[in-house]
Amino acid sequence: MKLPGSAVAPALSHALPPAQEAAVLYADGRESEAADLLIRTLQGAEPGDDHRELWYMLFDLLRGRGDWNRYQQLSERFTATFAVAAPQWHNEEDMARLPAELRPGHFMLLFEIVLKGLVYGSMYALMSVGLTLVYGLLRILHIAHAGIFTLGAFLGVVVTNATGSLTLGFR
Repeated sequence: MKLPGSAVAPALSHALPPAQEAAVLYADGRESEAADLLIRTLQGAEPGDDHRELWYMLFDLLRGRGDWNRYQQLSERFTATFAVAAPQWHNEEDMARLPAELRPGHFMLLFEIVLKGLVYGSMYALMSVGLTLVYGLLRILHIAHAGIFTLGAFLGVVVTNATGSLTLGFR
């Protein structure tokens, strides 16, 4: 955003934290200055400082500007600094090359969500029916019922991992 005539862009308050200062610059239409401020702040940071918020802001800003080269350079530095992968650059071309079942909004994703909802709902129903049955027959409120259910699920996972057989784990 250019100011009319010979007006000078207002100076920023250096009392603001770098993240807020960069946000003000971005909101003012000074994207390159915001990116430069974030880069300078990250270069001057101490080795033990964890400025992930600034990194993520910078990645979003570069992605929005379409600055792929700078994004790649900084993502390598991010990976070296934090020993985790940097956020990925996604665009329409990359998404089009993905298999259909991995693209957002695909039918299989909806099917998986519905299936997981049914499984979790069934588990909750089974726990509540068990609790109701015990209370109805014995007139004892069995508070540890959920804990016992969880212990059974945990033992099923342990047996499945130890034997490699899903059938044995759920018997």
